Amino acid sequence: YTHPDLAANIWSAPSAFTVTINGTAITCAAGTHGFNAITNACDPMDDNNHGTHVAGTIGGVGNNGVGVAGVNWTASIMGTKFLDLNGSGYTSDAVKAIEFATSGDALVSLEAKPNFRTLGKRWGKETPRAAAAIAALDSDTLRAFENGTPVIIRVDDTAHALLADEVGIQRRASGALVVQEDGTRFAALDPVISPALRSEGLAREVVSRVQRMRKETGLQVSDRIQLEISGPDAVRDAVAAHREWIIGEVLAASLVTKDATDVAFTAVAVDLDGITAHFALTKDR
Repeated sequence: YTHPDLAANIWSAPSAFTVTINGTAITCAAGTHGFNAITNACDPMDDNNHGTHVAGTIGGVGNNGVGVAGVNWTASIMGTKFLDLNGSGYTSDAVKAIEFATSGDALVSLEAKPNFRTLGKRWGKETPRAAAAIAALDSDTLRAFENGTPVIIRVDDTAHALLADEVGIQRRASGALVVQEDGTRFAALDPVISPALRSEGLAREVVSRVQRMRKETGLQVSDRIQLEISGPDAVRDAVAAHREWIIGEVLAASLVTKDATDVAFTAVAVDLDGITAHFALTKDR
């Protein structure tokens, strides 16, 4: 995960979390990158190189003059390791690796919300204290409860097994993630826009605006164009980073970028997600 063609796309835990696999609680610190099923640790460093090779094919950063270009240049890759230095491993460890990767434990924490109405039927006047004990349950206990492990709530000398209708379990996003629940399913999204994503977004905006201009000027689908773009550093950097892709998408025989102050007489002002740029487009002769 430190490979220069992968480092920018490696997943990092947004905060510390605990995953329970085969009855073993595994705590991973914030900033760790996955799971080593051989050692039950949170460091999936590849010592055989095959994992690095596969990860590069999937998500190696492209257009950077380093190594290879992966299928998805902005992927988020979580490392899970079950093969040793010699490339050997056990199916049981592969299953553990899959369980880790598919668990939501790294994405969310669980909170208990006591159901006072239901609790009152069993706890009577001790309901507030029982509710406080339920609210204090940690994420690991709540996950175990969801998986069928009994949880005993005690108030002085009175103890009752927690019932499903006595508690609601809510998921809270770890770090900056945004979580949406639907029954037992949930999704977690990272809303942070990285510089690479911002650059790709601007490049896509450029293509969209140029395609619209092609249509408005009556160009045929197969016509090639000469394109001049004037704009601030962010626009010029995005065009430079995705130059070949833009050229292919808009059929540009030539693509020139200029400073925002150097605007062609025939240029049209366009808004690129809040950034003003100027495009000059002519049919290639």
